[in-house]
Amino acid sequence: MSSLASTLKDPSLLVESHPLINGEWPTFTCSQTFPVYNPATNAVIGSAPECTVDDINNAISAASKAFPCWRAQSGRQRAKIIRKIAELLAEHKSDIAKIITAENGKAKADAEGEVMFSAGFFEWFAEEAPRLYGDVVPHSQPNSRIQVIKQPVGVCGLITPWNFPLAMAARKVAAALAVGCTVVLKTDGVTPFSGNALGVLAERAGLPKGVLNIVTALDNTPKLGLVL
Repeated sequence: MSSLASTLKDPSLLVESHPLINGEWPTFTCSQTFPVYNPATNAVIGSAPECTVDDINNAISAASKAFPCWRAQSGRQRAKIIRKIAELLAEHKSDIAKIITAENGKAKADAEGEVMFSAGFFEWFAEEAPRLYGDVVPHSQPNSRIQVIKQPVGVCGLITPWNFPLAMAARKVAAALAVGCTVVLKTDGVTPFSGNALGVLAERAGLPKGVLNIVTALDNTPKLGLVL
């Protein structure tokens, strides 16, 4: 157990050296890892996988296979899971804030604020999920109408920065899940652990396998970005 994990009430929130692909944290995909540093002390707090193009293609494939079932769920069904993620984020605020502080350098109050900010995104989109209304637009011909139907587009490739590592992931992931899309999330290589914690909580909330996939990389980031 790492020194950071030993400070957490729930050490399982800190996932190192594994991506999240198809509901699993496989150990066999990424052969290389990179160190993650505490920016305040420059101490190594853990390591994360240097995912390759093959890894991200596996994640995209998993998300593609999960898409039809997730899309078929009603907005209210999706909302229950999204709301549960919000509740779990709030419940584990202290631990996740410690992870953010360790990898990002935020003060405790700021890190805890980011956790609740992130929970707010999931809470918001849980309410929006059942409201995927279409529209009827007047036509130039008096006997015709234009009907607009809103539908999920498929797999969303999301890339997030280091400065708000959890909040920016929450903002993008919650929106995609609410409308019925599946996700491949590429977190910043400087701050990968808060995104992994989000993946753990999403699983606990009952999110089906393959709906949320998380990959990390540092040097390989440009290559993965081109694939996404």
